[in-house]
Amino acid sequence: MARSRASHWPSDEDLDLFHKVVADVTPLRPEPTPAKSENSRKPAGGSDKRAGSVKKPKTIPGLSKVENQLPSVAFPAALADHGAGRTPGLDKRTAQRLQRGKTEIDGRIDLHGMTQAEARSALTGFVTNGHRHDRRCLLVITGKGRRPGDREDRPWGDDGRSEPGVLRRMVPRWLKEAPLADRVLAYSPAQPKHGGSGALYVLLKRRRSP
Repeated sequence: MARSRASHWPSDEDLDLFHKVVADVTPLRPEPTPAKSENSRKPAGGSDKRAGSVKKPKTIPGLSKVENQLPSVAFPAALADHGAGRTPGLDKRTAQRLQRGKTEIDGRIDLHGMTQAEARSALTGFVTNGHRHDRRCLLVITGKGRRPGDREDRPWGDDGRSEPGVLRRMVPRWLKEAPLADRVLAYSPAQPKHGGSGALYVLLKRRRSP
């Protein structure tokens, strides 16, 4: 004969017995909550500020943003920007001799009448060749600016040539950029007998021994 539904429920006597049995039982401690890991503390959608922050690289004063992003090299020193005896990588006597036009000139190039592309290519080849042959001091003639007879209202560069004075501004920049930056130690405006402000003395680094 099948048991009735009521027989499945404990009786009052059964409940009293159960409570007496468990009266002295001590509950177990709850499991400790695991500490949050570093990853779990990061805000959703990315790493935290400390992990995600990137230290900005140091920049060199006086150089353009592009120049500061070039591979790390010892940039040539413009002697006009440094006091006597304070030129990085150059002793006082050598710096003064270069500025005064006392250093023997081992080669010269005249960039007059060239476009910027032509002038940069010629300068790169001239300096690279001089460095390869252990030449020390080069004279680079850029020109001073507006040519005699130029009209004030004539647009610069309308003849396809470089604007008057543009090479005078660009050559120092090219000397500080690859591939010339690792071949040039310093440069300085020339003395009047060598072209004055329309020319530069360029001092090359010595080649490393193989």
